[in-house]
Amino acid sequence: NGDPIMKITAGASSPQITLKVRALQQTELSNQFDPIPGVDDTPIELFFGDQNGNLIAPLTRTDNSGVTGITPGTEFQGAYEVDLEAKGGLISGVGATTFLQTQTPRRVFTAEIDTDDEDKIMTIAADGGDVDAADTTLTLDFNPDFTAPVVGTVTAGNCSISIALTDNKAFDLANSTVTVQKGDTGEDITATLNRTNTNDGTAAGSIDFTNVPKGSYTLTIVARDKANNASASTARTAEVTECTPVIPACKSVDPTYGIIGKTLEVTITGENTSFATTGSTVDSSSVNFSCTGVTVNSQTANSKTEIVANITIAATATEGKCDVSVRTGSETVVCDEGFELSKTPPAASCKSVSPAEGDAGKSVQVTITGENTNFVTAGNTVGSSSVNFGCTGVTVDSVTATSATQIVANFTIADDAADCTGDVTVTTGTETITCTDKFTVNATVVPTCTLTVSPATIKSGIIFPRIKIITITGTGSDFSSSSDVKIDGISRIFILKASKTEIRALIIVPAQLKGEKAVTVDDCTGGTVTFN
Repeated sequence: NGDPIMKITAGASSPQITLKVRALQQTELSNQFDPIPGVDDTPIELFFGDQNGNLIAPLTRTDNSGVTGITPGTEFQGAYEVDLEAKGGLISGVGATTFLQTQTPRRVFTAEIDTDDEDKIMTIAADGGDVDAADTTLTLDFNPDFTAPVVGTVTAGNCSISIALTDNKAFDLANSTVTVQKGDTGEDITATLNRTNTNDGTAAGSIDFTNVPKGSYTLTIVARDKANNASASTARTAEVTECTPVIPACKSVDPTYGIIGKTLEVTITGENTSFATTGSTVDSSSVNFSCTGVTVNSQTANSKTEIVANITIAATATEGKCDVSVRTGSETVVCDEGFELSKTPPAASCKSVSPAEGDAGKSVQVTITGENTNFVTAGNTVGSSSVNFGCTGVTVDSVTATSATQIVANFTIADDAADCTGDVTVTTGTETITCTDKFTVNATVVPTCTLTVSPATIKSGIIFPRIKIITITGTGSDFSSSSDVKIDGISRIFILKASKTEIRALIIVPAQLKGEKAVTVDDCTGGTVTFN
């Protein structure tokens, strides 16, 4: 619609702007204040309105109506008296230079702030000359986003290139553009790569490309944010020196079966996959079941490696195993015979217990994974699952089912629990699975302390006692100056110096003491010294 008639800019010296506009309609003004998604504050476009709630716009004249200098068919966009009032179809005001009408509303001015100071307040107020003046005053926080995103570091990895981006508020990565060209030929290969927008709508994110062959590349990047600010076109280079293809694969299908005639949700978990939902910048994923009679109603990617398909199995479907495939662009992952159609549920069984061991005196969270199971947590309308362990000294403190086929139990193992390998069982109503010999308790290992004495042989006196100094060395010991040192046949022992592993002691050897004598320090045994 052309340039605005009036443009107001807030200067650094004036944190408030007051416009006295008679009959400005607050409701109309509010309706024009539409926030941009992801941005807290939005630039404002204002319209004038009359007392009847009608918007006022400059008049396009078809004749001069006696007004000197007016060319028919033109619009007036020059200066005009702000203090105008339209009431009862009449316009009143002093010094009006623009005709107004109530048809074809258009913008009459746009308010902008000084970009050096984004923290201004704008007040739009009536001048008090109207009956509804109090209702036509509106104060707005005026803090729009005029700051463009910043293109950060470009990093090359294994068959990949990642572009780091930052913004003061919120990205619009979906509308940001990146062109990837070969450095030697300039060939544009963007369409052949898999692109992922990470943390879109936040202030820190990245645009990531995978399936990038070895070579040097030039990237041309324009990043946008939710306020439609765009960075300058930025050229960066990257060199992919390693490209060992990471092959997408199927990891699991949960549950692994479905009852004919039923509707259910099936979770497919992939490895090195790029699952995506409709609306992503890469192609959306589609799930397919090879069995006749299975309809995929919807699919939702929870992450790059997990997608949930809602399926309906026709009552006329035949029992049998199906391949489950997920296709995302050029990527296809197949779970061979990963799902089974059945008239009755297959037998439940144990698949794994992790971790498979725990130490005495410790608590450990144990995850039990079943197959064709129906685990539930307490409080569920169909009951709850319980977990038991066959070895003594182990208490199951809590049980939480994370899915129909996975349950987490907290085991507390007593300090004096003995070595034991036992069964883990999970019971849900009439369903019981046994994980035979799948968990081992390791008893506490009591450290042993042994002694050696130097010298190992001491000559005793014939008539008088002798004074000797010995060194006692311990393995696994915790000696101190207050340790209790004992040597058979000797009553007077004095510790001269002690560390955790060594004691130097003065002993008084009685005359005529003969033979090998035991030496102990606290709980440490095994030491001997021979007197002759």
